[in-house]
Amino acid sequence: MAVPSPLLVQTLRDVTVATINDTAIVDAPRLEAMAAGLYALVDDRACKKLIIDFTRVKSMSSSAMSTLIELRKKIQAIKGRLVLCGLRTELQQLFRITGVNKLFDIHPTEQEALLSLGVTSAG
Repeated sequence: MAVPSPLLVQTLRDVTVATINDTAIVDAPRLEAMAAGLYALVDDRACKKLIIDFTRVKSMSSSAMSTLIELRKKIQAIKGRLVLCGLRTELQQLFRITGVNKLFDIHPTEQEALLSLGVTSAG
């Protein structure tokens, strides 16, 4: 049985915002569905400005971290920018402990992430 896409995708000007709807990205089917959705945004739709909103996510596996690193490589290859936002304290700690936080532009809120990519609240 196919896993529904864990992503809610919207576009604001030239920025694509992918909100992860799952609270945990730990099992293989959910991780594969998330990875496929995120990779398609870069590979198929050539999204150069991508925000991933983690507000709902409480836990994620090391494989999910690897997916983000691979996505970062893909978006850099097309001269784009990847911004993360909404990381809960426990995820922030995981990113810090693993050193992955140094690879990403991370903002507390989606609004701040949008501002970092030049989109104001006026939309």
